[in-house]
Amino acid sequence: MKLMKKIFIINVMLLACASLFGAKKLPNIIVFLLDDFGYGSANFNGAPKDLLQTPYMDSLAKSGVNFTNAHTTSSLCSPTRYSVLTGRYAWRTSMKFGAWHQAPALIDDDVMTLPQMLQSKGYQTGHIGKWHLGFGPKGMTNKTIDYREDLSPGPNQRGFDYSFCIPHNHGDHTGIWLENGKIWGLRSNELKDPNMPIYFTPFIGFDAPQRINEEVSQMCTDKAIEWMKSTDKNKPFFLYFASPTVHEPITPSAKRAGTSKGGAYCDFIMDADDSVGQVMDYLKESKRFDDTIFILTSDNGGQGIPAWHDRKNPKPFQTFEDGHPLLNLVVKAEDAGLKVNGDLRGFKARIWDGGTRVPFVVYWKGNVEGGKTNNQAFSLVDLWATLAKVVDYKFESNDRLATDSVNVLNLWKGEKQLRENIITHSSAGIYAIRTDDMKYIEGKPFKDHRDYEKGENTQQLYNLKEDLSEEDNLIEDYPDVVATFQKKLEEIRGKN
Repeated sequence: MKLMKKIFIINVMLLACASLFGAKKLPNIIVFLLDDFGYGSANFNGAPKDLLQTPYMDSLAKSGVNFTNAHTTSSLCSPTRYSVLTGRYAWRTSMKFGAWHQAPALIDDDVMTLPQMLQSKGYQTGHIGKWHLGFGPKGMTNKTIDYREDLSPGPNQRGFDYSFCIPHNHGDHTGIWLENGKIWGLRSNELKDPNMPIYFTPFIGFDAPQRINEEVSQMCTDKAIEWMKSTDKNKPFFLYFASPTVHEPITPSAKRAGTSKGGAYCDFIMDADDSVGQVMDYLKESKRFDDTIFILTSDNGGQGIPAWHDRKNPKPFQTFEDGHPLLNLVVKAEDAGLKVNGDLRGFKARIWDGGTRVPFVVYWKGNVEGGKTNNQAFSLVDLWATLAKVVDYKFESNDRLATDSVNVLNLWKGEKQLRENIITHSSAGIYAIRTDDMKYIEGKPFKDHRDYEKGENTQQLYNLKEDLSEEDNLIEDYPDVVATFQKKLEEIRGKN
């Protein structure tokens, strides 16, 4: 009997060990989403090293996979952020064009978000940086929202255990930080100097610590590291780091101001790299880097020079009507040798690839082969389904659950995987649909919206394999291809 008891105990122990060592350890996940960071703005994608340096981004690209054909769902920030967090195209909501300004919350209650899905698998979830997806219930407007009151729903009601955020944009009129839906450091309900100008818009003047533009990037970085330090190391975490760099106003830190050869815009790019580096350094020092999927990308293309801007005779900035400081700084950077969006046509807000093709790097030790470059096309909307596969979350896409997301994990791992029918969208509500090589632009602004560049509002067809800069419009040469694309676009748009 004693022998049988010993055998039983040994078998139980062996089963326990098998269960322990056979259990899948879930990786930490960081989505580091830069703001308005163009395809060609880092050294690993062509930015000249004698102009500016991005050593941390380059290191990440060298250790991971650099995807050269990754696309945002929109050429503006809010729609892409919606897609990243929901797995759905933003035009399925009320956002038929443009960006989402202020309230109400864009993500509906019945749409499961990426952090909510990860929470269901035991993840600790944190959001640091820009939000720009609205606050409060439907019926709220930017005239009725009061940031001193209850702002729910906001990030915490959409899956984040912790949120420390810029309500809208770097330089927005609120001037404050929000922590878990409340004004950080609010001292009283009084307003202080409400008419003080802040960048382009009137300052609200809350009685709370104000964001210092030159320190915003470092503040976000500090808060991200602080939150990661607070997490339980025995459980995985998901960090959505929505960096304010390099969105206007261009406000490089004291550390970086004047250190590049391309002016303040290039200095600010190096602030973005510093932020990436500090997060990487923390992960390595805490021995968490090799257990982390680190995704580096951007919400849309970088700013370019629109046709209306007189780059040879820019006016000094006093009011928005008198000039444009961002564009003047971009001109200076370009004149020094920076191609913000590489050789791509167009820029932020436009339907061409300069508006939607963005840097995309994935590091995941032991699962993606470092030092590789991959030119297969996919979309940031695919993050939802791909990360669901990583954590073994079982779902079938439906009208409220990652409607448009495709699992591209095999592509990340270097296998061939054709991601067809990627849709992109412009600030004027113009649609494009593409495969790896071909791209069709429908050319119809939403309800005659006027925010488009010359030629953007026309039908276009490009062979991107031979014409990356979208210069040779083949619309008259391949009517059958155009008809096929148009039919598919209408089919996808009809699925809600």
